[in-house]
Amino acid sequence: MGYKFSFFHDGDDLREVSVKRIEVATDPELSKGLPLSQRILSQLAGGAVDPKDLAEDLETTSSSIRGTCNRMRREGLVTKVGKSWSLPTQEEPF
Repeated sequence: MGYKFSFFHDGDDLREVSVKRIEVATDPELSKGLPLSQRILSQLAGGAVDPKDLAEDLETTSSSIRGTCNRMRREGLVTKVGKSWSLPTQEEPF
């Protein structure tokens, strides 16, 4: 989470300051500073994504996506659905 400040001027005078709470991972400019694994998790929150689309959307290489997703799969953070990556489904407790 972060904050976005907007400044509104009337000529040389500051008229208003707006503060808005934002999710850093969903802001294209701010998210570039996050680790690739966090950026991938944010992209997968909307559903399964093809690795080529992940690479394009996150402005990185397919090999970086492949390596990071494989590591995240070993850690149980993502799963493979066909050729796409997805967040693991949560199983119902017994």
